Amino acid sequence: MKQTCLCEYLRVTCNHPDTFLHIPASIRRRIYLYAGLTTGTYIAYPNIGSVEGGDDCTIPHEDYVVTYNLTHVCQQIRDEVEAILLNRNTCVYFDHNVDDGLDYLSQISPYTCSMLRNVYVHLYVHPDRNGRYQREPSPLEWKRIDMWQLATTNILSHASPQRLRLHLICDTGYSKKTDAVLQPLCNFPGVLLELELRLHKQEHENKRLTTLARETALQAQGQNPNAPSGIFRFFDLPEEIRRNIFAYTNLVAPYRKVHWEPESGFRAEFIFCECDGSVCLEADLHDGRRFLSCGADSDITGNFCMRYRSSYSSRCNHGSSPLSLLLVSRPMYEEAIAFFYASNRIIIQPDEQSENAIFAGADAEPPSHQPGAAEQTDAATPYDPDQAEFSGTKYMRHDATKLFLERLGSKVLRLVRNLEIVFPRIGPDSSLSDADPAYSEWCMAVDYLACLAAHADVPRLTLIVHIWTTPAGRVDWPLERTAHMVEAQAPRLLKPLRALSQLERLFVHLEWPKHWSPPKLLHDIKTSKVPKKESPGCGIGLHYIPRSEEVVAEKEVRLEKMVMDAEYDSYSMGKGDELPSQWVRDQWGM
Repeated sequence: MKQTCLCEYLRVTCNHPDTFLHIPASIRRRIYLYAGLTTGTYIAYPNIGSVEGGDDCTIPHEDYVVTYNLTHVCQQIRDEVEAILLNRNTCVYFDHNVDDGLDYLSQISPYTCSMLRNVYVHLYVHPDRNGRYQREPSPLEWKRIDMWQLATTNILSHASPQRLRLHLICDTGYSKKTDAVLQPLCNFPGVLLELELRLHKQEHENKRLTTLARETALQAQGQNPNAPSGIFRFFDLPEEIRRNIFAYTNLVAPYRKVHWEPESGFRAEFIFCECDGSVCLEADLHDGRRFLSCGADSDITGNFCMRYRSSYSSRCNHGSSPLSLLLVSRPMYEEAIAFFYASNRIIIQPDEQSENAIFAGADAEPPSHQPGAAEQTDAATPYDPDQAEFSGTKYMRHDATKLFLERLGSKVLRLVRNLEIVFPRIGPDSSLSDADPAYSEWCMAVDYLACLAAHADVPRLTLIVHIWTTPAGRVDWPLERTAHMVEAQAPRLLKPLRALSQLERLFVHLEWPKHWSPPKLLHDIKTSKVPKKESPGCGIGLHYIPRSEEVVAEKEVRLEKMVMDAEYDSYSMGKGDELPSQWVRDQWGM
């Protein structure tokens, strides 16, 4: 590695380094990185190949070649490169290479130990039908436990305090082997920045295991697991800071939308896509998987989720219900409930499957049994090609909005800022007369809101209503065929809202089944002048936000002006920026 110095060629006296190793170490590290040293991926060093498990951990061939060559120049460069590899990558040792990994970790130098940052060790993993390990492993041998103890002792003896994250899977349950595996972790309290432990693959296989994992992790992180929680005077903080703290709790629902229907009450609903993010028009749709997946679960590094495993992990995002916040005290309840309704849209549905719900007429025959106060089902009704009703149709004799307002109460009602109402479908027998029970209750609900206008803060309320335009199951019906239904019944549904004279934001949506489906959207995309990009692995319908057809949009504007006034413009109030609710995509995009 010796080259002729330019100064020597010019016969000028200088103090330049004679060799590469005379260059300052900080500059040499930068040169390694600029040359293409592998960083930011999963490795099982000393094997510098990529860890199998996904495209996000594949090492490009040119980086592999550079890394391999640098580790075979000389011992000093090898040591320097190893330290960077262990510092800039995540080390993952699976069952098939964990022995080689432990043997290597037990021999690395103190300086290399101090550079370690993130290590996953699968010491013993119970098989999982849907995971990486699907066959029964050999029993955990004491020889491997001895290797683990040597490696852990070497690492923790020289690791930089509060820099290393260690993640261990040892599905041995409550046994002497588990005690032997955990012993070296307890001998170095306060060294680890984070310790994740999994002691069994089953959910709460043994309560003692969950407690043992938590106590060991906290002790290794330098915390006292038995110390009582300190008292924190939350209400000494300014109100603005308290609201900011609430924003990091489960008081904020996925997509800031909470569904409510008479039988089940409140629930969260969400969908997600699996594209690469290049075609999503909505960030929340592309990122929706985070609501289903756990931050402690990975196809590559293993599952440490505390809900489904006997484990401890600070990354597990399966939080507890916000109910615990509401039960702390009366002042906490008042602030938390106000934040909840101010931060989320409440979506009132007549039934969990909205397309099955239909207004019951005044003369409709009651069903032979009564499944609930909020609904009644006529299970004997066959499918009629003309009326497009199915045997699963549910005839709604009670209005969900009225039931919601009654349960909410006047004190809480004033906190609601965003309300979305999904009406049942209008059928041939749905005359929407005063004798129809559900319609009369809807009128009562609006009157109730009007009476409480002084308390409900109506000017700050955004009201969104959905009205069906076609019967369920008739995807091919032209909108003109049901124009008479919209013209006759939609105004009757909306006229009671005139009583809310202080209402400033009203958005009306005329919906029809399946108009979010991929065939409909593909047709829209082909006829649109705006280019759209398809993405393998997820439906194109999830990535295109169609506007209402012109004839439908005109009817929506006319209905909004009927309720508000002739000068009202919903699009200037933000309707054009509204995205379809998750229940619309989930139920009508199939």
